[in-house]
Amino acid sequence: AFRDVWTDMPPSVTRCVLDLHGTDFIDSSGLGMLVDLHRHLGGREIRITRCSPHVSRILRIAHFDRKFLLDG
Repeated sequence: AFRDVWTDMPPSVTRCVLDLHGTDFIDSSGLGMLVDLHRHLGGREIRITRCSPHVSRILRIAHFDRKFLLDG
């Protein structure tokens, strides 16, 4: 599961890249998981890449561009 990947991430990992290619929709549960990831990783860089235009729009409306680096 998604959560298992980042809860076991060692502190030596300083950045995380999430490739959302093929994700056409994200709901409040998905947004909540991203918030949990941001909290858990603290000040580490988190980049979200290859979003569909629809997902990118949702992330920007929810101001996720303030917490994550968004690459379209």
